[in-house]
Amino acid sequence: MGAAGHTVPAGNAPKGDSRPSVPLGQMAAILMAKWRGSSLSAPAPEDRDVPRQRAAAATETRGKGRPRAAPSGHGALGLLGLPASSASDFVAEVERGLPFSSLEHFKMHTALTWDAICALVHLPMRTLTRRRAAGRLDPGESDRLVRAARLFHQMLELFEGDADTARAWLTRPQRGLGGATPLEFARTETGAREVERLLGRLEHGVVA
Repeated sequence: MGAAGHTVPAGNAPKGDSRPSVPLGQMAAILMAKWRGSSLSAPAPEDRDVPRQRAAAATETRGKGRPRAAPSGHGALGLLGLPASSASDFVAEVERGLPFSSLEHFKMHTALTWDAICALVHLPMRTLTRRRAAGRLDPGESDRLVRAARLFHQMLELFEGDADTARAWLTRPQRGLGGATPLEFARTETGAREVERLLGRLEHGVVA
């Protein structure tokens, strides 16, 4: 019978075979998956690494109880140690300049080096010392820090919350970025958007 939910004998098993029957819909899905798999071209090495890295990150997190890089539900704001707020309040805070502690929270959650963070935020090391003493970033630095936090949070979502894997991906050349590293691209707003688009494609299993 062709109705949904009916079954057909598994592999045309002979009468009396104890093997379980396979639902018709499941069999069709299996055949379709095999057909689609045979028609796709092999992904590039860095693209094949993504699902393997995600699986390894998930296994390691479950096996060792590794904490995620940011509290659940806080998103990019959690990476900066900032509480949830309305869009208008947050924009006003960025325009005033975020507290220097936001930069320190970002470093703590991501374990990026100061050199990498300063490159992302366009903050010379000598200026970093002055900002630490003043206790606050300027509006432009604050805006770039939010951009960096948003990008790193997207990487954490792709790699199941594993900061080590996300950090490694950030510094690895990517074919989807013309062989440049995401860290190099993310130093500008335009480049950061390209990295975000690449992450979105990888999240949905699209070969970059």
